[in-house]
Amino acid sequence: MSGIEYQMVELIKDELKSSITSILEDSNINEIEDVKIVSSWYHEAGKSKEDFVLKALNIIVEKIMAYIPQELASQLIDEIRINTNNQETDIKFNFNFDLEPIKPFTQFIKKINDLTALKIKTIFQIDCSGIMQDIEIQVMENKKILNLNNLEMNLKLSLIQLGVIGIKFPEPKKLGEKTISLDLSTIRMNY
Repeated sequence: MSGIEYQMVELIKDELKSSITSILEDSNINEIEDVKIVSSWYHEAGKSKEDFVLKALNIIVEKIMAYIPQELASQLIDEIRINTNNQETDIKFNFNFDLEPIKPFTQFIKKINDLTALKIKTIFQIDCSGIMQDIEIQVMENKKILNLNNLEMNLKLSLIQLGVIGIKFPEPKKLGEKTISLDLSTIRMNY
């Protein structure tokens, strides 16, 4: 992981988790019939009915953190190369991004006498787009310094499959959306 990737991961991971948690809490996911079924399974097993949502949340956040910061940093590095190709003067630019959707899933299995009685598979889709504003490259004494400033990221969480037999929704069922604004001005890097 490059220095830029590491710094970006550290700055955005808590905000991403908080945003996805907020989307799930504000959604009507607990009103969906199959979610009620899984909730009752957890209750029968002596666990909190909310445990399965927390499990789904942990899986979603794990997939996000394995993809978004690294992919965003990689695309940013490519954009910097394009904008600084043979440039020996200071430049300032914005970087728009639209990342490939992530599709994490959970599978809940009900067992009776150690035999699988029923499975419910849930597939989510996370769309992420945004803009990194006012990226500056300063040329000083034969070295270049990268200064990042503002990041605005829009996250959309949808449900694309939920069910015992794998029924897919004709269109993703939107659970919620959240915009994250972060100050990345602490990220400065020589290159």
